[in-house]
Amino acid sequence: MRLRPGQYRWAPYAEDGAPISVAIDLTNQRAFVFQGQALVGIAAVSTGRRGHGTPTGTFPILEKARFHRSNIYSNAPMPFMQRLTWGGIALHAGYNPGRPASHGCIRLPYGFARILFQATRVGATVVVTRGAPMEAPPMIEQPDIQMTAAEPEHTQPLTPGKQVAVMSTDRTVAYVTATML
Repeated sequence: MRLRPGQYRWAPYAEDGAPISVAIDLTNQRAFVFQGQALVGIAAVSTGRRGHGTPTGTFPILEKARFHRSNIYSNAPMPFMQRLTWGGIALHAGYNPGRPASHGCIRLPYGFARILFQATRVGATVVVTRGAPMEAPPMIEQPDIQMTAAEPEHTQPLTPGKQVAVMSTDRTVAYVTATML
């Protein structure tokens, strides 16, 4: 799915349903949010720049703060902060130029960060990968899922031929072209 810097899409989700998990694709600068196996959100992100790379791996959300200031970088604001490491890596709202530009954190569009903050719990899983898109997509249980933006100015339903992201049970992200929408 083509997203410009700062854009995102969010589909309706059940607030008391299956747990929320997040996948960050460093190669394509994308965040994918899943409720169980269903994709409910996708956003353009900005991750760590050269010399300040975002670490890969599987991380639990350790701490959440609606408004936090960096202890390391000049008291910088970090709205909707969700800490991934005690060494200073977090998901938070921030400037998103469409390329790696942070000191290692994962900067999210403000509206997306707000919704994600409300949807997640401490302990939720965040997987950060550098992997390229897979050759063959995994089986999709709901191929007709409609992704729409949470804010009217970003609204754009998926149509056949548009790219979407799916996650397999091993949490590998794949980009596939919508054919059944």
